[in-house]
Amino acid sequence: MNAPRTYGTLDTRDLDPEAHVALLLARMARDLDAMYEPPDLSTPEATARTVVMLDLLLDTIESDHCAIKALKNDPQGRGTA
Repeated sequence: MNAPRTYGTLDTRDLDPEAHVALLLARMARDLDAMYEPPDLSTPEATARTVVMLDLLLDTIESDHCAIKALKNDPQGRGTA
């Protein structure tokens, strides 16, 4: 299993909402593919690392999902305040 990817911070002002959503969906697809790679369960330590990496991937996917929902609900990035 590959290590979780790290991404630079996106600034929604740099991209239009459709481009931002497309980029986030592409990231989610790559992370989902990584989750289906065979895990390394050869030792207890490798298993623990695999669990941590899967947890980080799930956190990243959930974060991207929340960002997509926010862009969908407020495409201009005005916020709710």
